[in-house]
Amino acid sequence: MSERLLEFSIYVLTGLIFLILSWVFVRELLSRLRNNKTQLQHEKVLALFSKWRVAKGQQKTKLEKQLKAVSVSILEPIFFEHFEGIWMEVEKQAFQKLYEALGIQDELRRVLKESFDPLKRENAVLKMASVASVQDIPFILDAFHDPSETPQVKQCCVKAISDMAVGVMQEKGAVQNIGLFVQLLDIPHPDLRGKIAKMLASLNGRIQTLIPHLIELKSDAAKTGVLEVFSHWNRLEYAQFLYDYLDDINPDIRKNAVSILAKFQDEKDILLFIQRLKDPNLEVRIAALEALAPFQNQAAESSVLKLLTDPSQKVRSKVLIFMALHGKEEHFRKLVSKLGDVSFQEAFLLELQAHKSQEIEKVFEFIGLDVRIFLQKYGWEACDRFYEAYLESAKSSLDAKIRRRALSAIMVWERTHILEVLKEISESDPDHEVRAYAKSKLLEFHKKRGLHER
Repeated sequence: MSERLLEFSIYVLTGLIFLILSWVFVRELLSRLRNNKTQLQHEKVLALFSKWRVAKGQQKTKLEKQLKAVSVSILEPIFFEHFEGIWMEVEKQAFQKLYEALGIQDELRRVLKESFDPLKRENAVLKMASVASVQDIPFILDAFHDPSETPQVKQCCVKAISDMAVGVMQEKGAVQNIGLFVQLLDIPHPDLRGKIAKMLASLNGRIQTLIPHLIELKSDAAKTGVLEVFSHWNRLEYAQFLYDYLDDINPDIRKNAVSILAKFQDEKDILLFIQRLKDPNLEVRIAALEALAPFQNQAAESSVLKLLTDPSQKVRSKVLIFMALHGKEEHFRKLVSKLGDVSFQEAFLLELQAHKSQEIEKVFEFIGLDVRIFLQKYGWEACDRFYEAYLESAKSSLDAKIRRRALSAIMVWERTHILEVLKEISESDPDHEVRAYAKSKLLEFHKKRGLHER
């Protein structure tokens, strides 16, 4: 019994092995046949594409109909494979029409919208970008704004939109896509945003139509682009549209709005700039301070002076330069006293270097330093030698006014050997007014010391 069971098992096992081998053989045969069929289809479609490229008129239309009969899933990869690297040989409009007529455009849009595979969606975006059809941009834009989309796909969208938009801007009739370009200001791509802003700003005849659409944009990237457009226009009558941006939650937006308004130098904006001097953001305060620089306005000057207590050395340095250029003599002692701080000296020199030579000379004259002596002997790096520079200016400057002013600054600092300096100058300075000034200060010093001794 057991022998017959064993024999039966062997027969069954042999039969199973035969069936498995047969199945493998048949599967391999079917696979080869399928591959051969696919290969033949591929070659046939490739041949049709090749003929289409060189055909003209009715022949081209006939070939196009034959291509339409082929499944899009077969057409799409061959289409991009065939035209990759030789698109410059094919007229762009004809190429884009074929892309649309064969349903390849719709297929890529479907993949981008419906596919669960992010790699397929990325490839769809990149292929759309290679064709550069302006009609695809809104679909890529929708994918970019989709909150559920992956960061990788969004990065592809930004790159694709950037490449496509630049190409569209260079085409004739780009003005027809103004609405699309306004939407593209929302793309976080500074280079693209700058180009679009410049292009929109060049449409002088459409400004009144553009402005309502521009000011409706709400994202930070879009508002930055809108401000760039207004900056290119640089027209005072549009300043009213910038005021709301001064209170934006984003400090970069506030700063840019201040800087653009500053170009107009309109006295009606002074109060707005004064308000921004209290801004919690450093860059906004600096922009507001710089915006007030051209105005000779007492309210502005008083507000700027309050920034001498600002936590930023940069701001305080700019305040000193501001007051010096405005010639605010009544604040000389308060301003010069700040130069006793070595860290402030460094920030001050750094800021002053950025100014024009005439302004630099005026500031040095105001603070009582001979600019020629300072730069030749100490240089812009002399942030710890200001007192020494003051002594040198008081003794060696060729300008009597500078020598006297340097003495005034030295008196503010009240260093221990001030008596020796005053005595030397009161006896040896060639200008009688400087000698008299030194003597009067020496007398004041003695009187003050006498009172203290009592």
